[in-house]
Amino acid sequence: MKKNIPVGVGLSVDTIGRFDSLSQKLQLSRSEIVRRCVDVGLPLLELGHRVDPIRLVAHIEYLQAALETIIAREHSDIADRLLDITVERVEKFHA
Repeated sequence: MKKNIPVGVGLSVDTIGRFDSLSQKLQLSRSEIVRRCVDVGLPLLELGHRVDPIRLVAHIEYLQAALETIIAREHSDIADRLLDITVERVEKFHA
């Protein structure tokens, strides 16, 4: 197990509020929330990447539209069931 070294960081009141809200929602400590954010964000920054939320959502919507078009054309027999299948998978793997 890794040993955590305490580090002091100044953050805005809004950011602390967001951490605390997520901490309560996930039932994790504020420190664990910050560690998880660093674990996700640091590798991206090291690679020179940043997340552009608008672009990310645009990509997701593009992929969704493309998949819906392909499925409607090629697999119309299951198209009506896809939403139910998706909900089942979300509950199974992401609950």
